[in-house]
Amino acid sequence: LNWHYAHDTIMKSLALDSTVDNINTFIFAGWLYSTPVYRDVATATTYYEKALNLNNNDTSNFWPFFEYAAFLSHIADNFNLSQQYYLVAYNEAPTQPFVNFFYGLLLEYHLNETEKGEAMIESAMSTATQLPGQAASNLIFQSLLLNGRNRTMEAQRCCEFGSKILNMNETISSLFCLDGVNPL
Repeated sequence: LNWHYAHDTIMKSLALDSTVDNINTFIFAGWLYSTPVYRDVATATTYYEKALNLNNNDTSNFWPFFEYAAFLSHIADNFNLSQQYYLVAYNEAPTQPFVNFFYGLLLEYHLNETEKGEAMIESAMSTATQLPGQAASNLIFQSLLLNGRNRTMEAQRCCEFGSKILNMNETISSLFCLDGVNPL
């Protein structure tokens, strides 16, 4: 992957007008600084905090809280703080599949709440056929990040969920997630 293309586009977007609602752009920048090429936890954290500030702590828009929670868990390894942000998202959207899935991963693999985490993961996966194909690409992106940090079991779960949304054999993701259990 050539992350430089994404970097250029995101940076230009942020430079257009700082008064424009840039919550999503700040979130994208946070994920960009989570990739192997640009990994910088401090810079990524700054972008997530900017997204949260622009959101004015409005929990009805739970996505900035969710994205920061995922970053804190998947990249920063700050599992307790991640749980706090996941709880905000979960309290606003307790049936949202991504909230359940990724919060479930945190609980199962890092906070020793295996049964609760697994139940949340299974609940999310039961909705797979109702999710858009884009959801699979988000899962593969997270799987790549997790696998790059030697968190293979979590990467495999992302592949498993993604393969329930799209047939991975029909996408380039099959190179990474063959049948959802074969990370690189």
